[in-house]
Amino acid sequence: MTRRDSERFLEQALVGRLGTSWRNEPYVVPLNFVYDAGKVYLHCSREGRKFAYLSKNPKISFEVDQLIRIRRSKKPCDFSAYYRSVIVAGEARVVKAVKAKRQVLQMFVRKYGKSKRKPSFGKEELERVEVVAITVQEITGKQNLPGRTRT
Repeated sequence: MTRRDSERFLEQALVGRLGTSWRNEPYVVPLNFVYDAGKVYLHCSREGRKFAYLSKNPKISFEVDQLIRIRRSKKPCDFSAYYRSVIVAGEARVVKAVKAKRQVLQMFVRKYGKSKRKPSFGKEELERVEVVAITVQEITGKQNLPGRTRT
């Protein structure tokens, strides 16, 4: 996959998996996300392992995938899968600016709520949630689509 293909897939995928590590303990969690202009955005609570790990070690890995279907065969070793996957390496930081937090949360509502209107967030809502921006430092994509060669 080209970088642009990988980015398009990140823009449309609904669930990603965030990989973090701290004190030699890895942690992977599935979550909703938004991809925009070279950054993966997530939102979370201040409590919990995800935020604690991100706060201690900002180096992350992020993965999205789509299993399209299994291609069966009479011979087990000739089975194959049609799929897409993208893996990102990057660095996470907490978004502090209220205006930027609001913009990211609006992107979440547009993506998952399928709404064109601009949602509003109150001060309490913005203080309760943390928004994390992951700057993409490396991105790799792989796919095996029906009727195409694997890339």
